[in-house]
Amino acid sequence: MHTVSIETSLSEEQVVDFIHAAVEKLFPKDCAACGRRFNSMKEYLENTVHIGQPLSFDADEQDWQPSNPLGTFSFSDCECGNTLVLGSTGVVDTETMWQLLAWVKKESKRKAISVNEQLNDLRVKMNAQVFEKS
Repeated sequence: MHTVSIETSLSEEQVVDFIHAAVEKLFPKDCAACGRRFNSMKEYLENTVHIGQPLSFDADEQDWQPSNPLGTFSFSDCECGNTLVLGSTGVVDTETMWQLLAWVKKESKRKAISVNEQLNDLRVKMNAQVFEKS
């Protein structure tokens, strides 16, 4: 595997801002089961319940510079009980994914927590940002 030096000096605020902007591109989003439309991330957060921690399939594979990123996903239940997924596929390019994975790896190691715990911490901060900006 070819590796490149990745910039990991991003601040947590920059990472949260970037992820927030990327996730906002996923809206509007519809529930396939009940047809409910979530017009914004705020509306989605107000009407769904997170299931577990976000999951990075690339980090699980220990592939920090994947040529074809599998992505990072967050799962939530709609009020109807259907599970909805927000993911990085299609909204984050490969090199940016490498930077984010490198940052998450570095931060989780620094804090002595799992990558999924670090991702959850980012999700909590991003969710708070959604409500602060509204």
